[in-house]
Amino acid sequence: MLLNAGVGILDGLRWRAAPPVAPSTKPLSSPMGNKKTAAELRAENAYLRRVNHVSAWASVANSAIRWGALVVMALLARQAIQALAGKETDASLLLGLEAFGKVEVTWTVTIAVGLAGITYGLKERGLRKETVKRLGARPKELEKRLDPGRTSSRITEKGDTHERDLHG
Repeated sequence: MLLNAGVGILDGLRWRAAPPVAPSTKPLSSPMGNKKTAAELRAENAYLRRVNHVSAWASVANSAIRWGALVVMALLARQAIQALAGKETDASLLLGLEAFGKVEVTWTVTIAVGLAGITYGLKERGLRKETVKRLGARPKELEKRLDPGRTSSRITEKGDTHERDLHG
């Protein structure tokens, strides 16, 4: 037989209500080692239940806001599609680029996206090298502790191949 916090008893595979427990004023031991009375424990339990209810409602509100925003976006997209349905539109007028012509706009956008990609790649490469430099010293030190006779791979501290290895 197993008693479960005064709520019920698991008897074999059947669950039945636990007998009522008389309130006690005797201090009970908590996991932290300090003594609490049954009244203090009940008050703490009631507080924790309230906090749990508030947390649950906050989670529901958070989900409602997220899904509500998605519904609003879908409705706005639907209205935009209905407003343009069956009508001829000119993308250059919508973008305000009609003076450049179709070819120039395409090349301008292509070059801008290409340059943005190159800039992003160079920035990420620099960040990666700095991260390798910042995190690389500790493993190197630990490897030297394990095997003091270990030879270096001659990789630079930023993770690049050593210059001598590139040119022979």
